[in-house]
Amino acid sequence: MALRPAAGSAGPEVEIQQRAERDPAAELQHEASPIFVLCTSRSGSTLLRFLLDSHADIACPAETNLAAVCQYFLDAIRALHPADEELPDEAAQAAASSLRAPMDDYARRRGKARWCDKSLVNVDHAPLLAELFPTARFLCLYRHCMDVIRSGLDAQPWGIASYGFERFVAANPGNNVAAIAAYWFAQTQALNVFEQSHPDRTHRIHYEELVARPEPVLAGVFSFLGVDEQPGLSRRALEEVHDFGASDYEVWLTDRVLGSSVGSGVSVPRAMIAPAILDQINALLSTLGYVPIGPDWNTSAPGLLLSRLNDGLDSTCPDPDPGTGLLSSLEDSTLLGSLSKEFESAGWAGELKVVVLAGGRVLEERSVRLGVSGRLGVSGPSAPVAPKDELVPSYIIFCDECTWRSLLH
Repeated sequence: MALRPAAGSAGPEVEIQQRAERDPAAELQHEASPIFVLCTSRSGSTLLRFLLDSHADIACPAETNLAAVCQYFLDAIRALHPADEELPDEAAQAAASSLRAPMDDYARRRGKARWCDKSLVNVDHAPLLAELFPTARFLCLYRHCMDVIRSGLDAQPWGIASYGFERFVAANPGNNVAAIAAYWFAQTQALNVFEQSHPDRTHRIHYEELVARPEPVLAGVFSFLGVDEQPGLSRRALEEVHDFGASDYEVWLTDRVLGSSVGSGVSVPRAMIAPAILDQINALLSTLGYVPIGPDWNTSAPGLLLSRLNDGLDSTCPDPDPGTGLLSSLEDSTLLGSLSKEFESAGWAGELKVVVLAGGRVLEERSVRLGVSGRLGVSGPSAPVAPKDELVPSYIIFCDECTWRSLLH
């Protein structure tokens, strides 16, 4: 189905495509180019939506699923059309208009020049969107597989019934970890294939980097989209009012960009993912620059999940220097003892490990043997570490530095 004008007609999308064919730069610089976010669920897409929606030129509503509407429309036309003939060009133009018209109206009512659609179904229909909207820009948002699983389980503790996980749950009865892992692999692979096949129209974003240093990441996003950079946007985006709709419920209770959930997937049992798909997941993680899910995944904090986040991490909490002795303060307080007693009263034995994170980086750790008073081991940049056979983590509590400080003071 080619987007060329039918006899006697030429829609706006067709005219744009013709201009782009004459001048390659025109397609990249078209000021009204639609924006689509491509992502999995539980990947931080609502946070990204709030950030984009806070830009003076971009309107980004709650999930619309308009891409699926376009697909259903074309499927209906195809069912009514002779099987041996191609669909008329008017069908594609009508599908594009059915999406563009309400989005144009939404942006206009918001006083914005551009619109962005952040719907989970966009990944499934990305090739169609690229064909219907030749000038569209695509933001490809990624998050580490194990953190997506942890987030998915936390969001639906009483049963997996949404976020696109349903058919994968049906294929993996009794194993929600394997179900969400299969979902992540299928959707992320499709996203990566689309990104690789449309390098000039896509821009990659890692959730881990977005929350670690939001301002530089957003600067790259806005440069790609051809809009002005707006310094400080990440600090006010979560204080502004955004239209309510399908989204991550937690972000509505957040007033700043935090990286406290980065690395939470260390608690997801690696053994619950079948070796065959785990190998595929690890290969894809490596392709995307992530730390693979190795044999020691559940026995040691993974540290940085994104390989290139080595230097220059921004922290939303002041004074992230591990030399400040945050966990020494924790040990001196009654909090660590209270945590130990809570675990012990529940009949749990083993080791309790408390970890301080900043943008995904492990700053400090404290390990306490449940049922034994006093500190068993401390680890950090220069601290001695007890022999591995003496310290087998049973329970790990991850918290970002800001949260620990609020608990201590």
